Order: sequence, then structure tokens, then C-alpha cells
Amino acid sequence: MFDSSRTDRALWLAVVLLIGVSVWLRTTDLGRLPGINGDEAWYGVQAERWLSGDPVWQTPPGNPLNPFHTGPVAVLQLVFEPAFWILRAPSWMAGVALVPLLFFLLRPVLGATVAAWIALLAAVLPANVAYSRFGWDPSQLPLAAAVVCGVSLGRRWRLAFSSALVAVWVHPTAVFLAPIAGAVAASEIWRQSPDRRNRIRRLGLVTAGAVVLAGLLCWAVPATARFSPSQIFSRMFDPVQALEFATLVPQLFSGTTVYRYVVGEPSAMSVAVHDAVVWTLMILAGAGLLIGWRRLDARLRAFVIGTVAAWWCFYLVLGTRGVRPHGDRYALWSIVPVLVCIGVGLGELAHRASQRRIVTLGLCAVSVAALMSFQTGYLDVLRDSGGHSHRAFRTSYVEPKRAALDAIIAAQPDGPVRILAEDWWSRWPIQYLAVRDPRIHVGELSTRPYGIDRWSDIVQAGDHVVVFAGSPLAPLLDARAGAVREATIEGPDGRAILYVYRKTSRP
Repeated sequence: MFDSSRTDRALWLAVVLLIGVSVWLRTTDLGRLPGINGDEAWYGVQAERWLSGDPVWQTPPGNPLNPFHTGPVAVLQLVFEPAFWILRAPSWMAGVALVPLLFFLLRPVLGATVAAWIALLAAVLPANVAYSRFGWDPSQLPLAAAVVCGVSLGRRWRLAFSSALVAVWVHPTAVFLAPIAGAVAASEIWRQSPDRRNRIRRLGLVTAGAVVLAGLLCWAVPATARFSPSQIFSRMFDPVQALEFATLVPQLFSGTTVYRYVVGEPSAMSVAVHDAVVWTLMILAGAGLLIGWRRLDARLRAFVIGTVAAWWCFYLVLGTRGVRPHGDRYALWSIVPVLVCIGVGLGELAHRASQRRIVTLGLCAVSVAALMSFQTGYLDVLRDSGGHSHRAFRTSYVEPKRAALDAIIAAQPDGPVRILAEDWWSRWPIQYLAVRDPRIHVGELSTRPYGIDRWSDIVQAGDHVVVFAGSPLAPLLDARAGAVREATIEGPDGRAILYVYRKTSRP
């Protein structure tokens, strides 16, 4: 990758060590940091249904079930009892595999040094590390994007088209990779076809392929019907929303978006520092692209144009909600293309070996800062306080839904157990852990056609009810003569996370 000097060997060692630290941050306390949410556990229950011969092929929003996520979960559950780390293992594997895959796919096109820069940034990016710790199918989008981008730049067109179809199967938002692959293919067609008719014919085939891909997406994903053409049109002429979108995009890469969603609101100073680092990288890369635009290979120019077009399409379809907390996972398809553009731009700024050493050293410093940010701003906060954001992600020394089920089983070790969880976020993790215990039945209170005011009609004597602290149900249950709070699950800082109630035989 570098020359054989002592400095270059030290830089290479630093890159390898930083990637190793990123793997550790993806791994430590995987099953409890953050707390398991209902979406992750839902996949685990469906994997168990696969094993029992009752497969499910669609998610609740109507997306096709991602076999590359549910499949590994099912395989692991053949060997191990249901455990929360299993739910996140496919995302962890995808996050770890992303780094060497990017390097080996991009090295023939960009050279070893630039490919190593991109792989390093992909390893340490807080969003990538965080989503490697979530059992969601969008967590595999960066890996899918790496395959589509790598084979497109490598001129393997059949593989590019088939990998694009597979990427959409991973998650429908991978369709936004189509402008990138299409732009690279169009540039190659234009270069290789001197005859005008041949160019038009081949470009028509590429366009037809894109239309087929979009049609398959709309057919397979009923959720696409929710996108409003009027909203898309209005965003074209809304400079305020476009500016807000542009300011939110760097926060996806700095990690502050996922910190807000999972851990809690970071300080204004922290956000400003994170944004400054990302903006600096993007400005330097943009300057490099402008300076070296004419020197770039036609494929790379098309790749950059396609990335800009893909972001524009993403903005038109989803607006700012696609890069806000809770919705930022839908933008994970974009991380690899943007990192490739950054790597290419930095490569154009640094042609000499000494300049590349400086860039490598700078990226190592940025990587150290990113890893420290994730450790202190994400993992340490979750360990010390359990988190301050979405209730599903709050955690403790033992994952709260695990602790609630343990408390229920300890209170009722024999006989059938009926549990009513407050909502989706608490129901599915408990149901997943109890999926192989025939005496435990788990239901969801919020799906009932009537509310907690008809407590006696909902809950039978001996039933357990699990609600989140801060829920409006908790004071109502505390006031009920027939409800006894038998356990309180607390976070590391002593704040309550979950309450476990039991219906007594008293009226």
C-alpha cells in the first residue's frame, strides 16, 4: 500500500490497528448496548417460524423479508438458544466484512492507498459502527452498496445488475444506487461505442433495466405507494427544505444523528465539532474533484455525477425525514458512494508519496477521533446511564426485557405464564426469548380494542403486564386494587426502565 520506509510501515500498522479497534467497538456488549427494540426481535421470532416450517416473507410495512438477515439468524438459532446477540450477528458480520470487501473491490480501480483510505473511513464511521450493532436489514445496506459500486467500477455489468436486484431485496432504499450504477454503465457505453446508433441502443437497454428495477420495487414493496407525487414536486421548489437537508447530511456521517436517536441529545458544541470535521473532509475532497476533474477516468466522473443524482432523488422522495434521527437508516445506502467520492477527491489532492503520507496521517487522526467519539458519546453513555432517548433503546447491566422476563419466571416458576406487554417495543423481545417455552404466552396490550380503563376485561388473575416507566399506563396500574407491581427494572443510574405488574385475584 505504501513504500517500504519505516514511516509507511508505521502508517500501515496504524490503519490496521484502527480497523481492529472498530471491530471491537462493533462487538463489545453486543446483546445489550443499546437495548433490543421490537423490530430486531420480530426478525428473531420469524426466524423461529422458518425453522418450524411456517415461513413469513414480508415485514409489517410490506417489504420483502431480507433472507440475508433472517437466514443467518435462523442458522444461529439452530445451534444456540434464542439470545439477543444472535439478532445482531448478521449486521455485525456485514459491518466487519464491509472493510476488506471495499479494499479488494476498489484497489484495482483506485489503487491500494486510496482504497485503504476508503476502507478505513468505512470502518470507523460512527453510523457504520452503530448500525453494525442493530439487528435491522438496513444495516446490511453499506455492504450491498459496496458490492454494487465495486462491480460497477470494475465493469462487471451482469454482476452489477444482479447485485443491484439483490441489494433491493436487502432493503428497498437500495434502489437509489441505480443512478450510480447506471451513470457508470452509460459512460462506458459512450466510450466503447463510436457508432451513434449503437450508443443509443445500449443506453436504451440501460434505461430499460433501470425501469424494470423500479417496477419490480413498486410491485414487491407496497409501502412505495405511500410516496406522494405532489410532495416530490413541491420539494423541487422548496429551498428551505433543501437547505435543511444539506445541513443534516453531514450529521449522518459524523454520527450525531444516530447519537440523538439512540443515546440522547449531544451538546451543541459536540455537534459543531463533529460537523466541522465532516465538512472539512467534504470540502477538501470536493476541491480535489474540481482540481482533478479532467484527469479522472470517465467511470469515476460518472460515479460522482451518479452519486449527486442519487442524493437528489433520495431528497425528492423522502425529504428531510430520510436523514433525521429514526429515519437515517434509510440513508445507509449512500455511505459507501460518498466515501468513494471522498477518497477519489483526496487522491486527486495528493499525488506525491509525501502528500499521501500526510493524508493518511490526517485520516488516522480523524479515525481516532471518530472511535473515541463512539466510545464516549455512545457506548459509555449507554453503560453509565442506560441512555436518554427512545425508550426501546434504554438498557442496563442486564438487557431490561431480559430482566423483566427473568423476574416473571422467578415469580411464577411453575404452570402457564401469560404476559401482556405494553407495546411492540416490549412485546417482541420478550416473545423472542420465550419462543421455545410452550408454557409462556406473550401478547400486546395496545392491540386490544379497548383501553386500560377496562382492566378487569383485559387481564385475568395471575397475568403479568410489562410497561415502560413514564408510560401513562403505569400510574393507572398503580391505582388499581387488582394490580401489584412485582418488579422494577432499573438502569445503571437508578432510573426505572420497565415495570412488571401482576393481576391478583382481588377485585
